[in-house]
Amino acid sequence: MVSQTLDRGVKLRLIWQIDTVDAWVNVLHGVTTPIAHAIADVPDIVMIAAKSAMVLSGLDDAMDDETRLHRATARDLDQPNQAEYISTESPLSGNSGTGAIPLSAAICVTSRTALAGRSYRGRTYLAGFSETHNVSNGPSATARTAAALFMTSLAAELLIEHIELGVASWTKNKVSTAVGTFQPTTQYVVTAPRWTSQRRRNVPGI
Repeated sequence: MVSQTLDRGVKLRLIWQIDTVDAWVNVLHGVTTPIAHAIADVPDIVMIAAKSAMVLSGLDDAMDDETRLHRATARDLDQPNQAEYISTESPLSGNSGTGAIPLSAAICVTSRTALAGRSYRGRTYLAGFSETHNVSNGPSATARTAAALFMTSLAAELLIEHIELGVASWTKNKVSTAVGTFQPTTQYVVTAPRWTSQRRRNVPGI
C-alpha cells in the first residue's frame, strides 16, 4: 500500500452521529506552520472550531436534535504512517426536533481553489438535517446557506490556529510513498439546489 505524505500536511476527520450511532465522516486536509501545534492537540482544536462554526453558521439549528458532531481526529501527513489522534471535547447536537431526513440525502459543499480542474476542487457532504428543511424542490435555502457558511466559518476558525484548509492531491503511481500537492481553498459554495446522495462507507464503524 502506498503511503501518502504532504509537506506540513494534516488529515482531519469530522465524525457525525445520528441517535448516538456513527453515521458519516467528513475528511478534510490542511497545512500548518511548522511549530503551530503538537499533533495530539489538533483534534480538540478542530472540534472546538467546528462547534463554533456550527453555531455561527446556523447549521445547528438546521440539523435535527438526533444529529450531532461527535468527535474530530487528526493525523500528521508530514511523515508516512503516523498515528491518528482523537478529540476529547464534548459533542454538539442539532437543535431542531422535527426528525432527521434519511442519511442518503445530503447537501454537497464544493471547495474551490485558485486553480481549475478536478484535482483542485473538493466536496464535503453534510447530512442529518431536520424535516423542516426538506422543501418541495430540495433542501431549504436556509439549510444550503448554513452548510456553505459552516465550512467557511470552520476554515476561518482554523486559520486563526495556523491550520489552512484546502484540496490535497496525490499522483497515482507505484512508489512506496506518494508526496501530495496542496491548494488552499478560496471559496465554499453550494451549487446544487437539490439533495445529493452522499459518499460514505456502507459498512458498520467509521
